[in-house]
Amino acid sequence: MRIPLVLAFLLPLISAAAEPWQALFNGRDLSGWEVFEGQIPGRDPKVEPGRGLVTDQALFTVALLDGEPCLRYAGTHMGTLSTREPLGNFRLRLQVRWGTARYGRLDRPRNAGLLYHAQGHHGDVSSLWMHSHQFQIEQGNIGDYIAVGQVTLEVPGEKTSETRGRYQPAGAWLAITAESGQINRMARSGGQESPEGWNELELVCRGDEVSHWLNGVEVLRGRRSRSLLSAESTLLASGKLQLQGEGSEFWVRRIEWQALAP
Repeated sequence: MRIPLVLAFLLPLISAAAEPWQALFNGRDLSGWEVFEGQIPGRDPKVEPGRGLVTDQALFTVALLDGEPCLRYAGTHMGTLSTREPLGNFRLRLQVRWGTARYGRLDRPRNAGLLYHAQGHHGDVSSLWMHSHQFQIEQGNIGDYIAVGQVTLEVPGEKTSETRGRYQPAGAWLAITAESGQINRMARSGGQESPEGWNELELVCRGDEVSHWLNGVEVLRGRRSRSLLSAESTLLASGKLQLQGEGSEFWVRRIEWQALAP
């Protein structure tokens, strides 16, 4: 059977149609998520450890803000809100804004994070986090990249200190790792954040490549995502997502993801 010319032209477009966006937060409760409660901000977890995985908790809750259901992190303890299932080859977007409550490090900028491709066990890193890549959520630095635990990523840019660098799209590719004496953090380039309002974050992960977006602008990209948990580095292309709380209240809404072709 001969396919009409117009239909033949449209078929590739139809087959390449984007997958639908799916909600990660149902707007009612924490179904699909789990809470890891760490120590009180400013306390030593070796002396006063947190409770670990909990179900009876008030650290992460659902509440209304600006007329919409949101996830609220209270800030009273360090901790994470993690997806129960891993994600790979995806586009994620969400909106975040700061609250007013603060605990622990009051002389520093408000700080949180979005951990992705999280591997291992809760509390493996600093008695709190899983081994993961971090999309930094820190006042003035939203979109930075930080290596958390036994992971590595290559990011183009320039070295600005022994352990810091700055993303430059046309820069030399630098290996970012949490190993002592190595670059473990890359500052974003470009993008504008709202100090008091909502900021839209977008994360794109396909294969071993990642891209950080802030309010519609790509501010960092990387390649060769690897796990260092075994003797030889292995591809790190999927894992859990974690919202990371470090003592500064924040709100998150409109969390959704879209599957991407490998």
